[in-house]
Amino acid sequence: MINGFHMSKKKILVIDDEVNFSNLLKINLEDIGEYEVKAIYKGSEGYEAAREFCPDMIIIDVVLKDADGRDVLSLIKSDSQFQHVSVIILSAVPLKQILEKHPVLLGNTLILSKPITLAMLVEHIHQQLKKSENG
Repeated sequence: MINGFHMSKKKILVIDDEVNFSNLLKINLEDIGEYEVKAIYKGSEGYEAAREFCPDMIIIDVVLKDADGRDVLSLIKSDSQFQHVSVIILSAVPLKQILEKHPVLLGNTLILSKPITLAMLVEHIHQQLKKSENG
């Protein structure tokens, strides 16, 4: 609470089939106190989860057991409700390979390589959300 006003937490949707990684990320981000995090483990549930949760940011892997994360992201971003949502693609897949299928990822997307430290990821999350707030 600042000056009598409650600061609303930013909502982050994590779509990654690595359950341990997703849960660890969720716990660590929520411990910061600025984020509400929903983790899902199937790409096929990504669009519906985004519609229900209305995230400010999506963190997604491109390699999911049941779907291509790029296709999931394209579906989500094709909905006007999510065109301006910040996105972090977090993957061990090389950048060139990520961009081959979808050469133009719709605005406000950052691509990061796994492995990454939690501190570095949190810094990128802060920067992306700040960028989206400032237009």
